[in-house]
Amino acid sequence: MSGHRTNEGSLFFHNYKNGHQWLVDGYVNQKITARNSLTYVVVEYDDATGQSSSHYEYANSVNITESKYIHINWGWEDTNGYFCKDVFDVNEKYILGSDGKYIRQPNNIKDRNYKFALEYAKDLHFKN
Repeated sequence: MSGHRTNEGSLFFHNYKNGHQWLVDGYVNQKITARNSLTYVVVEYDDATGQSSSHYEYANSVNITESKYIHINWGWEDTNGYFCKDVFDVNEKYILGSDGKYIRQPNNIKDRNYKFALEYAKDLHFKN
């Protein structure tokens, strides 16, 4: 892939600067399922009779979160790793935490967000 950090152009002419090329060499699809159960008491009060009654109600919910991460080799030391799909910023690195979820680990490297004139080559085949 390749991209540029700056776009110093006008409406009709683009002058991209500070370009770089990098390699996307893998991906991870992470799916997290959270199940929640809730029990609550419903109290009903009848104004006419002054009587109240209560009963239990139950609710179950399932929340599924799916995240896609791509593995990028930027070509610089200590910057390679997993990044959110379609985010080409060196400071948005994620690592696999001990709980099995990916957590953000910023690199604190300035001016490494490639968001302009993104291009990629795919399905490359090499002859031996």
